[in-house]
Order: sequence, then C-alpha cells, then structure tokens
Amino acid sequence: MFAPGDVFSKQAAGPRPLAICAGLVILTIASALAMTPYLRAAAQMAGLDPLSPLVGRALLLRLAVVTPADTVAYLLLVAGLLWTACALAGRVDVDFRTCASIVFVAGITQVLRRGFALSVLWVRHAGVAGTPGNYEVWTGLDIPFELFRSGPPVLVSVARHLGVFEVWFVVLLAIGLVEMTRVRMRVAALTAGATYGVVLIALVAVDLLTR
Repeated sequence: MFAPGDVFSKQAAGPRPLAICAGLVILTIASALAMTPYLRAAAQMAGLDPLSPLVGRALLLRLAVVTPADTVAYLLLVAGLLWTACALAGRVDVDFRTCASIVFVAGITQVLRRGFALSVLWVRHAGVAGTPGNYEVWTGLDIPFELFRSGPPVLVSVARHLGVFEVWFVVLLAIGLVEMTRVRMRVAALTAGATYGVVLIALVAVDLLTR
C-alpha cells in the first residue's frame, strides 16, 4: 500500500473487484475482532457483564458480521457514485468493475483507521499516554480544533467524517483513476473530490436527521 500506483497498474490489466473485496473483508474482520478487549472493557464501564454469553454474541455479531457488511455496502455506494461521476465527466467507457476495484483498493484506509484506533487504545490502556478508560478515538478535524468538537452540529458532523484517513481515501481514488482510466490528475482529483463530497453531504445529513 506504500506504492498505490503499482497496485492500481496491476489492476488496470484486469480489474478483480471480487478478489479485492474478499481480501478487504478478511482484513476488516481481523482488525475489528482485535477491538474485542476494549469493547468488553467499555461494556463493563456501561454496567454490563463483559463475560456474559449475550454480550459476547452481540460483540461477535457486530465485529464479524455487521462491521464488514457496513464497510462493503459503503464502498459499493462510493463505487456507484464514482462511476456516475466518471460518466458525467464524459468517461462513459469506464465500467463499474473498474470503479469498484479502485474503491476497494482505496478502502484499505478503513482498516488503517481501525489500526490507528487500536494503537491509541493500547497506549492508553498501557498507561503510556492519554486517559485510561477513554475509548473514544478521534481521527478528524476535531483533533486540533475545539470548534469542531463542541461547535454547531454541522461542523461537528463534518469533522467526524473528514479527517486524515478520508483525505487519504480521496487521494487513493484519484491515483486509481489516473492509473486505471488514464485521465489527467486534475480531472481525477476533481472526480474523486466530487464523489466524496456527495458522500460527505449524505453522511452529515444522516447525522443531523438522527440527532
């Protein structure tokens, strides 16, 4: 993943979205299950018995089934939006398989974000830094800016869904478009940015409607 151009170049010869998706699902489940000790601790702080079979089954269902399903559904939605954006940009020759391959490769950022959260929780639990017992990890604009943590609901929602890993996701989408569809970087960047812009608006709208 440190050489995304090479990864996308190999996919350009023959997109394999199902194989990439399967690999991403495996990584998602593995990284999600690694969160189990911290979720059990959070459940205990909430007054639940972390060792009860009911809590165990609920955690397993959430981490091994719901999380990967949510990830795949989200990335398929992004792939559909990217495909639509390419068509609107005049690239009707770009098929959905290509867009799905690009999005699934870029989806590694989902796993990396979870890995970052795991490292932060481990540091807190070990007492190296941070507050033990705090199981909330921020990766967005709410880290350096207080306004994005306690400001207007719209800004709080934007900060939640726009951070380092989201920017990395958009960058990977742009690189994938350049390598797999041979568009100029400027066009690729605009297409990738517009795609995630629509996603961001939708996520913020859902947050505001469910408050």
